[in-house]
Amino acid sequence: MYRLFNALKCDANYLHQDELNAVDYCPERLRYEEMKHIGKYRLLDKYGKDMVDTVLIRS
Repeated sequence: MYRLFNALKCDANYLHQDELNAVDYCPERLRYEEMKHIGKYRLLDKYGKDMVDTVLIRS
């Protein structure tokens, strides 16, 4: 369980709460816009992913 908490960068209490938006114990949570970008990235072919990776590495 500790490995899971560390991998998610979350407090154990965050995963055990009944209401997920009650308290923000997980500062590494992605915003909706970020999740959309990740979804689009996953749909890219190898060339497209290479282009995005190149831009991000240089920034």
